[in-house]
Amino acid sequence: MFAENSGVFGLICELNGIAIGSAIYFYNYSTWLAKPVLYLEDLYVSPQFRGKGAGVKLLQVLAKIALENNCARFEWSCLDWNTPARDFYHSLGAQAQEEWVRYRMSGQTLIDFANIDSDICLR
Repeated sequence: MFAENSGVFGLICELNGIAIGSAIYFYNYSTWLAKPVLYLEDLYVSPQFRGKGAGVKLLQVLAKIALENNCARFEWSCLDWNTPARDFYHSLGAQAQEEWVRYRMSGQTLIDFANIDSDICLR
């Protein structure tokens, strides 16, 4: 994030000079809409400052950044068991995308899959 041209960006929310929250985001691309998408990777507000508007402000700033960059959407993921966060997002008008299933490869599965030999060549 702190390297030149990293492609990852961050925001810090402060109250009276104290950092109370942050947001980490990046851009991906929608082939369906032929436009960029702002993706929020991580939103955090210190527990003692939750409910005071910091999360809303961070999301509003990100929404403005998305619009300024001609993004078709502003998206993020939330764990299904995180009811307080899901309720918060719903209260802002965000809609859960229940029809999508997220997939992941990591660790040894990722290593093994990447190293499968094939006669097919991509250029």
